Amino acid sequence: MSETSSEKAGILAIIISFLIPIAGVIIYFVNKSKVSNPNAYLIAAAIGFAIGLIGQRAIN
Repeated sequence: MSETSSEKAGILAIIISFLIPIAGVIIYFVNKSKVSNPNAYLIAAAIGFAIGLIGQRAIN
C-alpha cells in the first residue's frame, strides 16, 4: 500500500532550511514521503547556501 501525501511543506521548516541549509537537506530526506512538495526544502537550502556563499565572498 502506498500512502498519498496531502500535506504541504511547512513554512517554518522552509525558513529553517533557508537559514541552515544542512538542516534543509535533512528535513527533505525525513519528510520526502510525508509531504506533497518536499523539493521546497531543497530549493530553500540551495538558495540559503548560495546567498551565504555570496555573502562570504563579498566580505573577503
